[in-house]
Amino acid sequence: NILKIHQDYKVISDNIFHNFNYFIQNFDLIEKWLLSDDFKERYKKENHPYPSLLDPKKLNDENEEINYHNIPAELAWEMNLPLPDRYEFVISFSYGSGHAALITYFNMCEVSVAYGFDENPKVYYKNLYNQLTRSFFKAICLNNYYQGLNSEDMGHIVSLSCNYKDTVLLVRDPISIQKTMLNHISYLYSRESLTIKPNDQNSINCFLNQWIYFFGSNKPNLNTLCDKWLYDNTIFAYSAIIDNTCKEKLYLLNFNDIYPKQVINTFQFLGEKYCFCIEGLVANHKEFPIAGIFSWFFPVNIEIANIKICLVTSWFYYGKYNKRSDLIDVTSFVLENHDIDLKCLVSLEDYKNFINYTDDIKRFVFKLFNLIEDRIAIERSRQISEQDIILFLLNRKIPARVFKDKIDYEIGYIKQHRPDIVASWKYYQEFEQMCKELDGNI
Repeated sequence: NILKIHQDYKVISDNIFHNFNYFIQNFDLIEKWLLSDDFKERYKKENHPYPSLLDPKKLNDENEEINYHNIPAELAWEMNLPLPDRYEFVISFSYGSGHAALITYFNMCEVSVAYGFDENPKVYYKNLYNQLTRSFFKAICLNNYYQGLNSEDMGHIVSLSCNYKDTVLLVRDPISIQKTMLNHISYLYSRESLTIKPNDQNSINCFLNQWIYFFGSNKPNLNTLCDKWLYDNTIFAYSAIIDNTCKEKLYLLNFNDIYPKQVINTFQFLGEKYCFCIEGLVANHKEFPIAGIFSWFFPVNIEIANIKICLVTSWFYYGKYNKRSDLIDVTSFVLENHDIDLKCLVSLEDYKNFINYTDDIKRFVFKLFNLIEDRIAIERSRQISEQDIILFLLNRKIPARVFKDKIDYEIGYIKQHRPDIVASWKYYQEFEQMCKELDGNI
Protein backbone atom coordinates (compact mmCIF):
# COMPACT_ATOMS: atom_id res chain seq x y z
CA ASN A 1 0.00 0.00 0.00
CA ILE A 2 2.83 2.40 0.87
CA LEU A 3 4.65 1.71 -2.39
CA LYS A 4 1.44 2.17 -4.36
CA ILE A 5 0.60 5.49 -2.68
CA HIS A 6 4.13 6.78 -3.29
CA GLN A 7 4.66 5.27 -6.73
CA ASP A 8 5.11 8.78 -8.14
CA TYR A 9 7.74 9.61 -5.49
CA LYS A 10 10.55 7.26 -6.44
CA VAL A 11 13.15 8.44 -3.92
CA ILE A 12 11.12 7.19 -0.94
CA SER A 13 10.67 3.81 -2.63
CA ASP A 14 14.42 3.69 -3.15
CA ASN A 15 14.92 4.56 0.52
CA ILE A 16 12.59 1.74 1.58
CA PHE A 17 14.34 -0.90 -0.52
CA HIS A 18 17.77 0.39 0.49
CA ASN A 19 16.83 -0.12 4.16
CA PHE A 20 14.40 -3.00 3.64
CA ASN A 21 15.30 -5.04 6.73
CA TYR A 22 14.84 -2.01 8.97
CA PHE A 23 11.61 -1.19 7.14
CA ILE A 24 10.17 -4.66 7.83
CA GLN A 25 11.31 -4.67 11.46
CA ASN A 26 9.68 -1.29 12.14
CA PHE A 27 6.86 -1.46 9.61
CA ASP A 28 4.03 -0.02 11.74
CA LEU A 29 6.06 3.00 12.83
CA ILE A 30 7.31 3.75 9.32
CA GLU A 31 3.92 3.16 7.71
CA LYS A 32 2.28 5.65 10.06
CA TRP A 33 4.91 8.26 9.19
CA LEU A 34 4.89 7.73 5.41
CA LEU A 35 1.10 7.95 5.27
CA SER A 36 0.93 11.07 7.45
CA ASP A 37 0.01 14.57 6.29
CA ASP A 38 3.27 15.80 7.81
CA PHE A 39 5.33 13.57 5.48
CA LYS A 40 3.24 14.67 2.53
CA GLU A 41 3.73 18.38 3.27
CA ARG A 42 7.37 18.24 4.29
CA TYR A 43 8.72 15.85 1.70
CA LYS A 44 6.40 14.56 -1.03
CA LYS A 45 4.71 17.86 -1.87
CA GLU A 46 8.11 19.54 -2.28
CA ASN A 47 9.55 16.52 -4.10
CA HIS A 48 12.35 16.54 -1.54
CA PRO A 49 15.33 14.56 -2.92
CA TYR A 50 16.22 12.97 0.43
CA PRO A 51 13.01 12.03 2.32
CA SER A 52 13.42 10.72 5.85
CA LEU A 53 12.32 7.14 6.52
CA LEU A 54 11.35 8.08 10.09
CA ASP A 55 9.44 10.98 11.63
CA PRO A 56 12.03 13.62 12.69
CA LYS A 57 9.73 15.04 15.38
CA LYS A 58 9.53 11.70 17.15
CA LEU A 59 13.24 11.08 16.71
CA ASN A 60 13.96 14.27 18.68
CA ASP A 61 11.83 13.02 21.60
CA GLU A 62 13.99 10.97 23.96
CA ASN A 63 10.85 9.40 25.43
CA GLU A 64 10.10 7.67 22.13
CA GLU A 65 11.27 4.08 21.86
CA ILE A 66 13.18 4.88 18.66
CA ASN A 67 15.01 8.21 18.79
CA TYR A 68 18.27 9.80 17.71
CA HIS A 69 20.13 8.47 20.73
CA ASN A 70 19.66 4.83 19.78
CA ILE A 71 20.12 5.10 16.01
CA PRO A 72 23.75 4.84 14.82
CA ALA A 73 24.99 7.71 12.66
CA GLU A 74 25.71 5.48 9.67
CA LEU A 75 22.18 4.06 9.67
CA ALA A 76 20.77 7.58 10.07
CA TRP A 77 22.64 8.64 6.91
CA GLU A 78 21.37 5.64 4.96
CA MET A 79 17.77 6.44 5.97
CA ASN A 80 18.15 10.18 5.17
CA LEU A 81 17.35 11.25 8.72
CA PRO A 82 17.72 15.02 9.21
CA LEU A 83 20.36 16.00 11.74
CA PRO A 84 19.13 16.06 15.36
CA ASP A 85 17.36 19.33 16.15
CA ARG A 86 19.93 20.50 18.67
CA TYR A 87 21.26 23.62 16.95
CA GLU A 88 19.74 27.01 16.12
CA PHE A 89 21.25 28.06 12.81
CA VAL A 90 23.71 27.09 10.07
CA ILE A 91 26.93 28.85 9.07
CA SER A 92 27.96 28.09 5.50
CA PHE A 93 30.52 29.23 2.96
CA SER A 94 32.45 28.23 -0.12
CA TYR A 95 36.22 28.05 -0.23
CA GLY A 96 38.10 31.34 -0.37
CA SER A 97 35.14 33.38 0.90
CA GLY A 98 36.74 34.51 4.17
CA HIS A 99 35.77 31.55 6.34
CA ALA A 100 38.87 31.78 8.58
CA ALA A 101 37.89 35.29 9.66
CA LEU A 102 34.19 34.46 10.01
CA ILE A 103 34.78 31.40 12.20
CA THR A 104 37.35 33.29 14.29
CA TYR A 105 34.81 36.04 14.97
CA PHE A 106 32.19 33.48 16.02
CA ASN A 107 34.80 31.88 18.30
CA MET A 108 35.57 35.28 19.84
CA CYS A 109 31.86 35.53 20.65
CA GLU A 110 32.05 32.04 22.21
CA VAL A 111 29.38 30.73 19.85
CA SER A 112 29.40 26.94 20.10
CA VAL A 113 29.70 25.46 16.61
CA ALA A 114 29.65 21.82 15.48
CA TYR A 115 31.82 20.94 12.48
CA GLY A 116 31.77 18.07 9.97
CA PHE A 117 35.13 18.59 8.23
CA ASP A 118 35.60 15.65 5.88
CA GLU A 119 35.57 15.13 2.11
CA ASN A 120 33.52 11.94 2.46
CA PRO A 121 29.86 13.08 2.71
CA LYS A 122 28.85 10.18 4.93
CA VAL A 123 31.71 10.85 7.37
CA TYR A 124 30.91 14.57 7.26
CA TYR A 125 27.30 13.86 8.26
CA LYS A 126 28.33 11.30 10.89
CA ASN A 127 30.70 13.79 12.53
CA LEU A 128 27.90 16.33 12.88
CA TYR A 129 25.34 13.71 13.91
CA ASN A 130 27.51 12.31 16.71
CA GLN A 131 28.29 15.78 18.09
CA LEU A 132 24.60 16.74 18.09
CA THR A 133 23.47 13.56 19.85
CA ARG A 134 25.94 14.40 22.65
CA SER A 135 25.41 18.16 23.05
CA PHE A 136 23.43 21.24 22.05
CA PHE A 137 25.18 23.78 19.80
CA LYS A 138 24.32 27.32 18.84
CA ALA A 139 25.20 26.54 15.20
CA ILE A 140 26.58 23.95 12.83
CA CYS A 141 29.09 24.71 10.10
CA LEU A 142 28.61 23.48 6.53
CA ASN A 143 31.53 24.16 4.25
CA ASN A 144 32.08 22.78 0.76
CA TYR A 145 35.79 23.30 0.34
CA TYR A 146 36.89 19.70 0.26
CA GLN A 147 37.92 18.49 -3.19
CA GLY A 148 36.23 15.12 -2.70
CA LEU A 149 32.95 16.78 -1.73
CA ASN A 150 31.11 17.63 -4.95
CA SER A 151 27.91 19.64 -5.40
CA GLU A 152 25.66 16.59 -5.16
CA ASP A 153 27.36 15.44 -1.95
CA MET A 154 27.05 18.92 -0.48
CA GLY A 155 23.40 19.12 -1.53
CA HIS A 156 22.72 15.84 0.28
CA ILE A 157 24.31 17.11 3.51
CA VAL A 158 22.57 20.49 3.28
CA SER A 159 19.20 18.79 2.64
CA LEU A 160 19.58 16.93 5.92
CA SER A 161 20.59 20.09 7.77
CA CYS A 162 19.11 23.35 6.53
CA ASN A 163 15.52 22.73 5.48
CA TYR A 164 13.90 24.44 8.45
CA LYS A 165 16.85 26.30 9.94
CA ASP A 166 18.21 29.78 9.36
CA THR A 167 21.32 29.65 7.18
CA VAL A 168 23.99 32.35 7.14
CA LEU A 169 25.82 31.99 3.81
CA LEU A 170 29.04 33.95 3.32
CA VAL A 171 29.54 34.98 -0.32
CA ARG A 172 32.35 36.74 -2.18
CA ASP A 173 33.36 38.08 -5.58
CA PRO A 174 33.95 34.93 -7.71
CA ILE A 175 37.15 36.36 -9.21
CA SER A 176 38.54 36.98 -5.72
CA ILE A 177 37.65 33.41 -4.77
CA GLN A 178 39.65 32.11 -7.72
CA LYS A 179 42.54 34.36 -6.72
CA THR A 180 42.53 32.84 -3.25
CA MET A 181 42.46 29.32 -4.68
CA LEU A 182 45.34 29.98 -7.06
CA ASN A 183 47.43 31.42 -4.21
CA HIS A 184 46.56 28.60 -1.84
CA ILE A 185 49.28 26.60 -0.10
CA SER A 186 49.78 23.13 1.35
CA TYR A 187 52.03 22.47 4.33
CA LEU A 188 55.05 20.19 4.26
CA TYR A 189 55.12 19.81 8.04
CA SER A 190 52.71 19.73 10.94
CA ARG A 191 52.95 23.33 12.10
CA GLU A 192 52.04 22.65 15.71
CA SER A 193 54.83 20.08 16.01
CA LEU A 194 57.47 22.43 14.57
CA THR A 195 59.90 23.85 17.17
CA ILE A 196 62.58 26.37 16.25
CA LYS A 197 65.67 27.32 18.28
CA PRO A 198 68.03 30.31 17.97
CA ASN A 199 71.09 28.19 17.20
CA ASP A 200 69.34 25.62 15.01
CA GLN A 201 69.45 27.01 11.49
CA ASN A 202 67.82 23.89 10.08
CA SER A 203 64.70 24.44 12.20
CA ILE A 204 64.61 28.11 11.14
CA ASN A 205 64.87 27.10 7.48
CA CYS A 206 62.01 24.64 7.93
CA PHE A 207 59.97 27.42 9.53
CA LEU A 208 60.57 29.78 6.61
CA ASN A 209 59.98 27.14 3.93
CA GLN A 210 57.18 25.05 5.35
CA TRP A 211 54.76 25.16 2.41
CA ILE A 212 54.31 24.63 -1.30
CA TYR A 213 51.56 25.90 -3.57
CA PHE A 214 48.83 23.61 -4.85
CA PHE A 215 49.99 20.73 -7.07
CA GLY A 216 53.56 20.89 -5.78
CA SER A 217 54.54 24.18 -7.38
CA ASN A 218 56.90 26.67 -5.72
CA LYS A 219 54.76 29.55 -6.95
CA PRO A 220 51.13 30.10 -8.05
CA ASN A 221 50.35 29.17 -11.64
CA LEU A 222 47.58 30.80 -13.68
CA ASN A 223 47.33 27.72 -15.88
CA THR A 224 45.81 25.94 -12.89
CA LEU A 225 42.71 28.02 -13.59
CA CYS A 226 42.14 26.11 -16.83
CA ASP A 227 43.67 22.80 -15.79
CA LYS A 228 41.70 22.41 -12.57
CA TRP A 229 39.48 25.04 -11.00
CA LEU A 230 37.23 25.93 -13.94
CA TYR A 231 36.00 22.36 -14.21
CA ASP A 232 35.95 21.45 -10.53
CA ASN A 233 32.47 21.54 -8.99
CA THR A 234 33.86 21.39 -5.47
CA ILE A 235 35.03 25.01 -5.68
CA PHE A 236 32.65 27.95 -5.57
CA ALA A 237 29.45 25.91 -5.20
CA TYR A 238 26.82 28.26 -3.78
CA SER A 239 23.97 26.54 -5.62
CA ALA A 240 24.41 23.30 -3.66
CA ILE A 241 23.69 25.26 -0.49
CA ILE A 242 21.06 27.68 -1.79
CA ASP A 243 19.02 25.09 -3.71
CA ASN A 244 18.68 22.88 -0.63
CA THR A 245 17.95 25.63 1.89
CA CYS A 246 14.67 27.19 2.94
CA LYS A 247 14.88 30.48 1.01
CA GLU A 248 12.79 32.37 3.58
CA LYS A 249 15.45 31.54 6.17
CA LEU A 250 18.54 32.22 4.06
CA TYR A 251 20.69 35.22 5.02
CA LEU A 252 23.40 36.21 2.54
CA LEU A 253 26.46 37.73 4.18
CA ASN A 254 28.78 39.61 1.83
CA PHE A 255 32.55 39.32 2.23
CA ASN A 256 32.68 43.10 2.71
CA ASP A 257 30.52 42.68 5.83
CA ILE A 258 33.37 40.96 7.67
CA TYR A 259 36.03 43.53 6.83
CA PRO A 260 37.78 44.59 10.07
CA LYS A 261 36.07 48.01 10.04
CA GLN A 262 32.63 46.54 9.40
CA VAL A 263 32.62 43.33 11.43
CA ILE A 264 31.37 44.82 14.72
CA ASN A 265 28.22 46.15 13.03
CA THR A 266 27.72 42.83 11.26
CA PHE A 267 28.01 40.83 14.47
CA GLN A 268 25.77 43.21 16.38
CA PHE A 269 23.08 42.26 13.88
CA LEU A 270 23.87 38.53 14.06
CA GLY A 271 24.10 38.62 17.86
CA GLU A 272 20.66 40.21 18.17
CA LYS A 273 19.19 37.82 15.59
CA TYR A 274 20.57 34.63 17.15
CA CYS A 275 20.86 35.72 20.79
CA PHE A 276 24.57 35.59 21.46
CA CYS A 277 26.88 38.08 23.14
CA ILE A 278 29.58 39.85 21.11
CA GLU A 279 31.54 41.31 24.06
CA GLY A 280 34.48 38.98 23.37
CA LEU A 281 34.68 40.22 19.78
CA VAL A 282 34.43 43.87 20.82
CA ALA A 283 37.16 43.42 23.44
CA ASN A 284 39.60 41.43 21.27
CA HIS A 285 38.91 42.71 17.77
CA LYS A 286 41.67 44.68 16.07
CA GLU A 287 41.58 46.26 12.67
CA PHE A 288 43.94 43.92 10.87
CA PRO A 289 43.21 40.93 8.63
CA ILE A 290 42.67 37.58 10.34
CA ALA A 291 44.17 35.58 7.47
CA GLY A 292 46.98 36.46 5.08
CA ILE A 293 50.57 35.53 4.30
CA PHE A 294 51.66 36.38 7.86
CA SER A 295 49.33 33.70 9.22
CA TRP A 296 51.00 31.04 7.06
CA PHE A 297 53.91 30.84 9.52
CA PHE A 298 51.86 29.96 12.58
CA PRO A 299 51.33 28.23 14.94
CA VAL A 300 54.93 27.46 15.81
CA ASN A 301 56.90 26.76 18.98
CA ILE A 302 60.15 28.52 19.82
CA GLU A 303 62.48 27.13 22.45
CA ILE A 304 65.00 29.13 24.47
CA ALA A 305 66.71 27.81 27.62
CA ASN A 306 64.32 24.84 27.62
CA ILE A 307 61.36 27.25 27.71
CA LYS A 308 58.77 26.66 25.00
CA ILE A 309 56.75 29.61 23.74
CA CYS A 310 53.85 28.89 21.40
CA LEU A 311 53.09 31.58 18.81
CA VAL A 312 49.55 31.40 17.43
CA THR A 313 47.24 33.58 15.34
CA SER A 314 43.62 34.35 16.23
CA TRP A 315 42.36 31.54 13.97
CA PHE A 316 44.14 28.94 16.13
CA TYR A 317 43.95 30.77 19.45
CA TYR A 318 40.18 31.23 19.55
CA GLY A 319 39.55 27.87 17.93
CA LYS A 320 41.76 25.78 20.20
CA TYR A 321 44.04 27.46 22.72
CA ASN A 322 42.03 30.10 24.58
CA LYS A 323 40.23 27.55 26.78
CA ARG A 324 43.40 25.79 27.89
CA SER A 325 44.04 26.39 31.58
CA ASP A 326 47.61 25.05 31.31
CA LEU A 327 48.76 28.02 29.19
CA ILE A 328 49.50 31.63 30.14
CA ASP A 329 49.27 34.53 27.71
CA VAL A 330 52.62 36.38 27.74
CA THR A 331 52.04 38.43 24.59
CA SER A 332 52.50 41.75 26.38
CA PHE A 333 55.97 40.67 27.57
CA VAL A 334 57.16 39.51 24.15
CA LEU A 335 55.61 41.82 21.56
CA GLU A 336 56.16 45.56 21.64
CA ASN A 337 53.89 45.98 18.65
CA HIS A 338 50.43 44.69 19.51
CA ASP A 339 48.98 45.58 16.10
CA ILE A 340 49.68 42.15 14.69
CA ASP A 341 47.54 39.03 14.79
CA LEU A 342 49.61 36.95 17.20
CA LYS A 343 49.44 35.52 20.71
CA CYS A 344 52.42 34.25 22.73
CA LEU A 345 51.70 31.43 25.18
CA VAL A 346 53.78 29.49 27.71
CA SER A 347 52.92 26.58 29.97
CA LEU A 348 52.37 27.08 33.69
CA GLU A 349 55.51 25.06 34.32
CA ASP A 350 57.68 27.21 32.03
CA TYR A 351 56.24 30.51 33.19
CA LYS A 352 58.34 30.64 36.38
CA ASN A 353 61.54 30.64 34.27
CA PHE A 354 60.10 32.73 31.44
CA ILE A 355 60.62 36.09 33.19
CA ASN A 356 64.37 35.45 33.49
CA TYR A 357 64.72 35.07 29.72
CA THR A 358 62.28 37.70 28.46
CA ASP A 359 64.98 39.78 26.75
CA ASP A 360 66.45 36.74 24.96
CA ILE A 361 63.00 35.68 23.81
CA LYS A 362 62.14 39.17 22.57
CA ARG A 363 65.39 39.38 20.60
CA PHE A 364 64.77 36.04 18.92
CA VAL A 365 61.15 36.89 18.08
CA PHE A 366 62.31 40.22 16.63
CA LYS A 367 64.84 38.33 14.48
CA LEU A 368 62.10 35.96 13.32
CA PHE A 369 59.84 38.86 12.38
CA ASN A 370 62.57 40.33 10.19
CA LEU A 371 63.00 36.98 8.45
CA ILE A 372 59.22 36.69 8.06
CA GLU A 373 58.99 40.17 6.52
CA ASP A 374 61.63 39.23 3.95
CA ARG A 375 59.80 36.00 3.10
CA ILE A 376 56.44 37.79 2.88
CA ALA A 377 57.94 40.22 0.35
CA ILE A 378 59.01 37.24 -1.78
CA GLU A 379 55.60 35.59 -1.57
CA ARG A 380 53.76 38.81 -2.37
CA SER A 381 55.80 39.15 -5.55
CA ARG A 382 54.60 35.66 -6.55
CA GLN A 383 50.92 36.19 -5.76
CA ILE A 384 48.32 36.21 -8.51
CA SER A 385 45.86 39.13 -8.46
CA GLU A 386 42.29 39.46 -9.69
CA GLN A 387 43.53 41.60 -12.57
CA ASP A 388 45.96 38.83 -13.55
CA ILE A 389 43.03 36.40 -13.79
CA ILE A 390 40.94 38.76 -15.92
CA LEU A 391 43.85 39.44 -18.29
CA PHE A 392 44.60 35.71 -18.48
CA LEU A 393 41.01 34.92 -19.50
CA LEU A 394 40.90 37.83 -21.94
CA ASN A 395 43.01 35.79 -24.36
CA ARG A 396 41.26 32.48 -23.69
CA LYS A 397 37.73 32.63 -25.00
CA ILE A 398 36.62 29.06 -24.23
CA PRO A 399 37.79 29.05 -20.58
CA ALA A 400 36.25 32.51 -20.18
CA ARG A 401 32.92 31.16 -21.44
CA VAL A 402 33.12 28.12 -19.13
CA PHE A 403 33.88 30.35 -16.16
CA LYS A 404 31.11 32.81 -17.05
CA ASP A 405 28.53 30.02 -17.39
CA LYS A 406 29.62 28.51 -14.10
CA ILE A 407 29.42 31.83 -12.27
CA ASP A 408 25.99 32.62 -13.73
CA TYR A 409 24.70 29.26 -12.52
CA GLU A 410 26.15 29.59 -9.03
CA ILE A 411 25.13 33.19 -8.35
CA GLY A 412 21.76 33.21 -10.12
CA TYR A 413 19.79 33.41 -6.87
CA ILE A 414 22.11 36.08 -5.44
CA LYS A 415 21.77 38.18 -8.60
CA GLN A 416 18.00 38.00 -8.42
CA HIS A 417 17.49 38.56 -4.71
CA ARG A 418 20.57 40.55 -3.65
CA PRO A 419 21.70 42.54 -6.71
CA ASP A 420 23.38 44.99 -4.32
CA ILE A 421 25.84 42.28 -3.29
CA VAL A 422 26.70 41.39 -6.88
CA ALA A 423 27.06 45.09 -7.73
CA SER A 424 29.69 45.40 -4.98
CA TRP A 425 31.86 42.72 -6.61
CA LYS A 426 34.31 44.93 -8.46
CA TYR A 427 36.26 42.22 -10.27
CA TYR A 428 33.23 40.20 -11.27
CA GLN A 429 31.77 43.35 -12.83
CA GLU A 430 35.01 43.86 -14.77
CA PHE A 431 35.02 40.22 -15.87
CA GLU A 432 31.39 40.39 -16.98
CA GLN A 433 32.09 43.51 -19.02
CA MET A 434 35.14 41.84 -20.55
CA CYS A 435 33.01 38.86 -21.59
CA LYS A 436 30.47 41.11 -23.30
CA GLU A 437 33.21 42.86 -25.24
CA LEU A 438 34.95 39.57 -26.01
CA ASP A 439 32.01 37.76 -27.50
CA GLY A 440 29.29 40.33 -27.94
CA ASN A 441 27.26 38.70 -25.19
CA ILE A 442 28.68 35.56 -23.60
